Amino acid sequence: MNDIYMIEERGSSYYFSDDEDYLVMYERGSSYIYYVRNYEVQLEYILISEDLMNLMPEEVRPFTNVYLRPYFAAIKQFEEIIRSYLLLGGLLKHFNHLFNCSISQFFERL
Repeated sequence: MNDIYMIEERGSSYYFSDDEDYLVMYERGSSYIYYVRNYEVQLEYILISEDLMNLMPEEVRPFTNVYLRPYFAAIKQFEEIIRSYLLLGGLLKHFNHLFNCSISQFFERL
């Protein structure tokens, strides 16, 4: 929960720490999807707001709002809103830097 607080407080042009990078994949009001990569422990995860989690099928909802890399496929249903947000927000360059692929390829690989 602390990571979410730091994103909201600092805004999208800041980072958590020197060893983390993140991408706001979607954000509107209290709804959000954040991708976080920690370089020191080599961990990737996605944070999803509770309201978006409630739109997901129950079998893919974790107890927390954190999805580790093996479970990223759970966000496939949000592909269109993520694609639109990244393109309209000018975040495609950062997305390509983090994933080294197009948005379509990213979702195909999930």
